[in-house]
Parts: sequence; C-alpha cells; structure tokens
Amino acid sequence: MGMASRTKRDPYGLVGTVLADRYHLDDLVGIGGMGVVYRARHLVTTATVAVKVLKPDLALSCPELVEAFFKEAKATVALDHPYIIRVTDAAVTRDGLPFLVMEWLSGHTLEEELRRQGPLPLERVALFLDQIAEALAYAHARGIVHRDLKPSNLMLVTDYKGEPIVKILDFGIAKALTEATSARVSRAMGTWHYASPEQFRVGAAMDHRSDIYSLGVVVYQMLTGRVPFEAESLERMIYAHLHERPPSPRRFRPDVPAAVEDVLARALAKNPEDRFSSAVELARAFRQALGLRVGTLRLRCQDAVTCAGVAAALLYVDGRYAGQTDAEGECVIEGLSPRAHVVEVESARHHRWRGTIRLEPEQEVVLRVELNPLHLGSVLLQCGVARAEIFLDGKRVGVTDERGACALERVPVGRHRITVRHPQYAPAHNECDVVEGEVVSLTLSLRPRRWRILGQRLAFGKRETMGAASEETRALPSSPETLPDTMADVATQRIAPAAPTHVATRSLVWWRRPRRALALALASVGLLGLVVALRS
Repeated sequence: MGMASRTKRDPYGLVGTVLADRYHLDDLVGIGGMGVVYRARHLVTTATVAVKVLKPDLALSCPELVEAFFKEAKATVALDHPYIIRVTDAAVTRDGLPFLVMEWLSGHTLEEELRRQGPLPLERVALFLDQIAEALAYAHARGIVHRDLKPSNLMLVTDYKGEPIVKILDFGIAKALTEATSARVSRAMGTWHYASPEQFRVGAAMDHRSDIYSLGVVVYQMLTGRVPFEAESLERMIYAHLHERPPSPRRFRPDVPAAVEDVLARALAKNPEDRFSSAVELARAFRQALGLRVGTLRLRCQDAVTCAGVAAALLYVDGRYAGQTDAEGECVIEGLSPRAHVVEVESARHHRWRGTIRLEPEQEVVLRVELNPLHLGSVLLQCGVARAEIFLDGKRVGVTDERGACALERVPVGRHRITVRHPQYAPAHNECDVVEGEVVSLTLSLRPRRWRILGQRLAFGKRETMGAASEETRALPSSPETLPDTMADVATQRIAPAAPTHVATRSLVWWRRPRRALALALASVGLLGLVVALRS
C-alpha cells in the first residue's frame, strides 16, 4: 500500500508507527465516534492486539474526556468476564493522545450481522440477550455503566467450543459512577438511537438502568431489524425518546409473541423506576415471554472406588463457579439456558472431571459423575534447621518450623526426591517411597557450608593474634567480629598482617591505599595458599 493510499485510509497517519515502544500499528480497522481502532502487533510477544486511540480533536477539546479515559482504564483492566473484551494496557502516544490496548477478536459486529441477515431467530436473540445481560450485570455490580451500548459495540465471535458468543466492546470509554465528571463526560457518549431518556435530560442522574434501556433498543432491533425510533433530526429523536411510545414489534414481525411486547415496553420505559431492576431480570423475562423455558442440572458425585457420595466438590458450569455438593454428594443448578454446557467438578482428593451436557427447555438432566480418587500419602521431614526450604521433585512445597520439622500432606503415591535448602548449609537430598494412607518419616542432616567452617577457624586464629598485638596496632580499625560471608572476605582477613610491630602497622596502612590491582593479586595468592593448606 502506497503512502498516498495509506494516508487516505488513515487520516491520522498512525499506521506503521510504534506506540509506547512496543505496539506496532499494522492496519486501520475502523473509525468510531470517539476513537480510531488499529490492528497492532506487540514487538516482544508478537501477539496481535487491538489499539484504540482517542480522536485528536476530542483529546484536545475535552480535557475531561482524556482524564476520564485514563481513570476508566484502571477500572476496565479489572473487568475479567468471558463476554467483555479484555483490556490489557493503556498509555499515551508521543503526541499526547491516550490509547487503550485490548485483545484482538476475530469476528464481526452485531451491526454487520443485522445488516446482512436482518431479524434474528427468536432463540438466537434469547441466547445473545442472556450473554449481554450477564456481562452487564457483572460490570454494574462494580459500579461501571456502559452508556453507549449498541450493535456496533457488540462483537460476535466463537468460543473454544465453536459456539457463537457476544463480546461487549468499549467498556474502556464508560465512566464509573464514583467519578465526579461522569455525568458531564458520558452524556456525550451515547448514540441517538440507543440513548436513554435521562441522557437527554439536563441534571438527570444516570445509573445501570440507562444500560437496560439501551439493551431494550438492541433487543428490539434484533427482533425486527430496525430501531424503535426513527427521526430526521436530533431534536425529533430526543422528543421520541422522552415522550413517544415505541411501536409494537409485532407490527414488523408477527411471529413475535404478545408477551414480548410487554417485556420490551418495560425495558423501554421513560422512567428508570419502571424498568427492570437488572439486565439479568430482563433476559429471564424475555425468555419466559418467548416460551423458552430454562433447564435444570442435578449433579450426583460419587467415589469411583467406594461409590460413596463426594461432599464439598466444587462445580463449574461454562468456566464459572456454580456451587458445591452437599453431604450426599448432590448439587442442583437451576435456570440454565437450553443449550450445551461444559461442566467441571473438582475435589481435593480426586482427579478433576470435565464433560459436556445439553439441556432442553423445561428439562431436568441428572448427571452422575464418578470421581477417580487420588492415591495419596504423607511425609514427615526432620532436618534440625529452622526455616529451611523443602522441595518435592524440584517444586517448593514448604518450610521447616522452629524445630526444623515439616509435614507434607497429600503427597502422590510413588518414589519422590526431596531436597532441603538453607543459605548457611549445603543442600541435602534423599529419595523416599510414599505409600497410600501412610506417613513416611524422613531425617536429613544439613552440613554447614565449607566457607562457614573456614571462617570460624580464621576468626578464632585472628582473635588470638589480636590479643598479642601492640597498642599502636590496636589503634587501627579492627575487623568485624561477625563471620565472613564470602570467600573473598576470608582471603582478605587471612592476608592481613599479624605481627604487632611498627613496621607491620605501616604495612597495613600501605595495604589500605587504593592500589586495587596489587590487592587483588595478593588476595589471589592468599586464597590459593588457603586452598592448598586445607587440602593438605
């Protein structure tokens, strides 16, 4: 692509540049109302990411928006939900433009889907609504309101199971309710067709129910292929949101049940108090209005060997915690969407179990799970040294107590190599065979490191020499009484003159002069002599 065409496509000229010394912008993806999105590559990890740069005109004309941009970046990094795009970084370009770094998604927006396919099947609308509602409830519980929910901010991708899911974009632009500037800044963020009535009212408070209104508009569009209010001017659009009742969706799609019309009317209520209290409540009411009943999962866990129920086993559905088994090993999960679900079971004394089930409307599925037990034993280790680190097959598993003992529980059956390490002692190793249900006692002896023994001997000899020294020699700075920490300290103390004479004093003073080359040579000779003496 030539420079002219690239400049025409990228009016800001950022393609080909590197942001924050690590993100190379490869291509322009799209231009929105507030930012420009680029496909980028991390120069270190080579991972493909999405970079959203705040538009220069907004950054220069609205300092409040720039401040809100960075404050929200801190909050959105903590949003970890499967239906919300993950924000990984935030920084500023050399020109002072703030930008967000997000995970790269391969898919297309709901806006593009509606443009190509038109109205969606009722079951698919219910599925997408369930996912969007769950993500909004997660963000609302953390005080974050989107304020710009619309089909172009909803990305359709496939998960690891190959099933379609929705990812909500642009939570990095949203404002937390705790920020003083949230109302003024966010009021400019909503799009006309999807903005709630309170976004057009001066001084009106906005909370999570503003997103419920916008979600109602999105559901209306998924059902009918059009938005509830169309107008040629902003003033006419504002009037419709504030005063007009939306037309019945059955006018454009007769197969929509009449109960759905009541659900949408409540979601699009002018007064926030008259709307659903949560996005999840809206999703459940919509599914009930369609006559698509939810399913129930009854899980029964038992030991594969003893056939006894496994209590306190943790249950995860689609990667999220759903509960734990009771004393009999049972757990009931209600309100599951009629589709395929991934179920995982974890128990402290059993191998992890994972499987897939499919629920039908108003169906209760009984899932019997046999958990294979882990064959475990215990090791009681004693070494007589406190705060020594214990390694099992190279992995750190504990630290000895004040008595120099450590108990290792739930060790797999079989032969293991145990290592004990302490800074002042040489490492000790041993192997032991762990037997199921039994406690193996193991004693390891730690030997002090050689330099420590040598340091003790030299310190003892030095104290005798110092006792016989003259007063002039004693006036010189004395060596520390603590044990030497390194072999270099040992060698230096060994070379120091021991003769209590005036000549020795002058030699010591000469030795302290900054002649490092000579000192290093003497230290090396002394160290070599010490090694020879020890070996002899």
